[in-house]
Amino acid sequence: MIDRWDILTKTVTVPQFLFGATFDRGAQPYQDFASLVRVRNEVTHFKMASKTPKLVNDLARQGVFMTSPSAPRSEFPWPSRISCTEGIRWAINTLAAMASELHDWLAEDRSP
Repeated sequence: MIDRWDILTKTVTVPQFLFGATFDRGAQPYQDFASLVRVRNEVTHFKMASKTPKLVNDLARQGVFMTSPSAPRSEFPWPSRISCTEGIRWAINTLAAMASELHDWLAEDRSP
């Protein structure tokens, strides 16, 4: 049954079961992780004629993805905007923060 859950449900439910603690859905790093999952889903289901997802524009405004005001949108498709070193750094830091919280719960020996 758990194998049919989406990754965000697993991310909240499994730590609760194992450690008696879970990620706060309204705080970091879970918020960035949820954004990362949404970006992944947008890339996986990319359609050439689709417009830039709002999430990508929001992350670009935060400095995570590239922006180029001088480039016409048709010449600068949104998947190219997320393929940058800052985007990679953000993704790695997000996953490292998630792993750090998991490690902290393990260190507290909260297992049932």
